Amino acid sequence: MKKMLSVDKLETKEIILILQSILLGATITGRGVLWFTRQETVLHDSPFYLALHEIMPIWLWGLIVMVTGIIYTSSALFVTSMEHSIKYHLVSFIGGGTSALFYFIMTSAGMYNNINWLTPFNFLILTVWTGVLAFIGGAEIYARRK
Repeated sequence: MKKMLSVDKLETKEIILILQSILLGATITGRGVLWFTRQETVLHDSPFYLALHEIMPIWLWGLIVMVTGIIYTSSALFVTSMEHSIKYHLVSFIGGGTSALFYFIMTSAGMYNNINWLTPFNFLILTVWTGVLAFIGGAEIYARRK
């Protein structure tokens, strides 16, 4: 018989980490969905998006970002087993690392192609946040290999 996990048996830190994984993943996925589904609208928003589109279609950038967000969101599934398995750390390393790279590019572009200072500031916060999560995930994977 399969054992079901009950919410009342979760520790507060597990609930917070699950919510953080879901909400951050949704933030990342949301931008990808916008680029994937609204290519023409996005291309009129910024010269930076046009430059990205010249390298690779913006819908393809959106697909990559969307998949990255879904990968990071899936880390929420492994929070309760993170003491015994590296799955949470591996997924947060991959999702966080690719998101950090993506948001670093967005931060750099936002410095010159923004409406106000808040846009690049938000991208910078997301770069650091996802980068730190990737670093912690990678460090935990490395520590468990010893």
